[in-house]
Amino acid sequence: QRGLVTRGVGQLKDSWEFISRTADNIKAILRDAGTKGDDVLEWMLNLVAKAIVKQAEREVAVAHHAAYPLASTAVLVMQTHPRLADMLMVRLVKKCPFAVPEYVAKRSGQSTDEYLKRAGYKRNDDDELESEGIYSERMAGMLALFAAIVQTPDIGGQPNPFPVHHGWTWLARMLNQKPRAISPMLVQTFLSVAGSTMLTAYARQMDKLLGVLGSAWLAAVPTSSPLAVAGKSNLTTFIEEYQQTGSLRRCKSG
Repeated sequence: QRGLVTRGVGQLKDSWEFISRTADNIKAILRDAGTKGDDVLEWMLNLVAKAIVKQAEREVAVAHHAAYPLASTAVLVMQTHPRLADMLMVRLVKKCPFAVPEYVAKRSGQSTDEYLKRAGYKRNDDDELESEGIYSERMAGMLALFAAIVQTPDIGGQPNPFPVHHGWTWLARMLNQKPRAISPMLVQTFLSVAGSTMLTAYARQMDKLLGVLGSAWLAAVPTSSPLAVAGKSNLTTFIEEYQQTGSLRRCKSG
């Protein structure tokens, strides 16, 4: 069963037939798990959450549009198994604190390794810490999954258990915190995945928020690292395009 879930999620394509079939297969596995007791179902739901987040960390990290079919599959399963929503978010936040959003600070008495682990950093087989570039890429991939879930519409007359207001909360919290080097890349990732849906949902409120983003918030972004400089430049262009066209550029395949 573990292999079926992992393979199904790993082989997702951006086709409704494929998404629907994958979700049906996962729901069948969960239905079978439920007949064996709540503990077995809980274990299997956690496995599904783990597989979805791992796929975001790997594939979505390098191709943000891949978040859409993954999110649609997750929403279809959550509609039948609402507990998956909490499990998915707990696992996502554990791996990517920016999904809160939270900038992890080193605590008093905490070792550097403990701090880095809590912040989501990974080490390779040679115990070398991953580069800032790879770390940022993984974080953006998992945040893209979060954004894709909140922008997913109701499916089949059933509501999305984790709807768009969670996206509004995320963006408002992000803009109420002092930006860091990674912040512009994260905000642009979020907006390129969920921004157009949020514009439809919040219209003038969203426009005002984007105005703050394009002025005071962007001006506060530090420029002490190449990541910050590139992120600030890219997000500035992204916001300028919105101001000229009235729409937010959506991430696309290819």
